[in-house]
Amino acid sequence: MKLKLTFYFLSVLLLYSNSIYSQKAEKHDLRVTYIQLPLTPLPDGIKSYTARIHPGEMSFKFIHLNKPIAYVETGTSNNYGSVEKAEADFLILPGYERLASNGDLKIDVYLKKLTARNKIMKTGTGQFAEDGKMLAKTYYYYEFDYSYYAAFVITGSSNDTIYEKVFRNNVNKLAYYGESSKDPREGFGSSYLSPQELEASFQERFMMKQEVEWTQDALLEIKKYLFNYLGKPSVYADFDIISGKGKLNYSDLDTAVVRMKKAFDEITIHRGDVATAEQYLKDAIAIWEKALTESDPSNNKARINDDITAGIQYNIAVASIWMRKPDLAKEWLRKASTIKYGEKLARNISALIEGYEKRWKANNLI
Repeated sequence: MKLKLTFYFLSVLLLYSNSIYSQKAEKHDLRVTYIQLPLTPLPDGIKSYTARIHPGEMSFKFIHLNKPIAYVETGTSNNYGSVEKAEADFLILPGYERLASNGDLKIDVYLKKLTARNKIMKTGTGQFAEDGKMLAKTYYYYEFDYSYYAAFVITGSSNDTIYEKVFRNNVNKLAYYGESSKDPREGFGSSYLSPQELEASFQERFMMKQEVEWTQDALLEIKKYLFNYLGKPSVYADFDIISGKGKLNYSDLDTAVVRMKKAFDEITIHRGDVATAEQYLKDAIAIWEKALTESDPSNNKARINDDITAGIQYNIAVASIWMRKPDLAKEWLRKASTIKYGEKLARNISALIEGYEKRWKANNLI
């Protein structure tokens, strides 16, 4: 028994001593704010815009940015939308001045009212619960086709078309409303046991509700498109910059973290311009490259062990992104990914690198 206890306490002591002397990666959360470059840049010289929605016969009574569920009047005007409110909420081109008229370019959104044609009432037989029993009953449904359209056109001051894009274009699409077994067409609604119930639901939940939902969806798509493709919005990104902690000295890695923070501060101040941040980035990279000469991934007690090695490689990848060297950033991420800790870090920014690279190429920066 004494031998077993001695072995147990020795094992615990060994594990404890390993945890004391092993070195660990330490995360520092840094944020950078910058102007996101457009994927589809507008022509040079454009400073302002005007935006209009052309609703045709549509009512904007229920059109809202936050897509409310209620479609019934509540006695207060707070629940209702308008064309003017929708223009203010959805038609935003970040980075450009909005004018009431005579902007350098015009954004015109065209909508066509939801229309249903060739509506034919049909019947079917189904099983329905009543008084705890399943009974065969006749139900009613419509076969019909419908159309709906939403698009925008962007024109310059001389009425030349710069961009145009369709966001929804259902043209005479075949559908049914109400249950119809194994019908391959697009379906809406549930089961209706009388023609009156069917028609009332069709008018409220298809003709009105679907039009409102599709219009809001189309306007949200337009809003996102203006933000992601054409505009220059102010955005931010958060990065984990890695140093080390343990019994050994990591003041060099802490200094590199400070250099990265200063670089991000400069990028933030200058709205994404990296010129004044470049020296800070180079300083941090030099510190990390020197530390990597001590890398010993097989020795957890080493100052630059496996996790800290992967963290440093990931750090250099982050700095390389802001040096606008995406290929170099990808190469450092590949190295970091050979270690489990680095693989997790790399997952967090791989897509970010791809996105930045596309925007830099679109704006002829690389």
